[in-house]
Amino acid sequence: MGYFRRHYVPQGHQRTDPDASPLLVSDLGSAPVSLIITAGHDPSLHDEGAAYADRLREAGTKVVYRDFPQDMHGFATLPALTSGDDALREIASFLSGLR
Repeated sequence: MGYFRRHYVPQGHQRTDPDASPLLVSDLGSAPVSLIITAGHDPSLHDEGAAYADRLREAGTKVVYRDFPQDMHGFATLPALTSGDDALREIASFLSGLR
C-alpha cells in the first residue's frame, strides 16, 4: 500500500490532509449528495469508505452506500464480473437522479 500512497499523496504532503483523505474533513455539513461504493477486498479503502458514508449521514448529507463484499479494488472495470456491471448501473442510476 505504501507504493500506492506515494503516488496518490506526493512527497512532502501528509495523508492526514483532508484533501487526501476526505474522511478527515472536520465539517461535512455542506457536502453534496454522495454515492460511495466499496469493495470488500480493498486493503484500507473499504473501511474508510464505510466510515465516510457514516460521517456524511451524521452530518445530514444524503448518502447512497453500496458495498460489494466479494470484490476487490477496481472490480467495476473488469468486464467479466457481473458485480462490476451492477456497480456501473448503480453509478449511472445515481447520476441520472441528480438532474
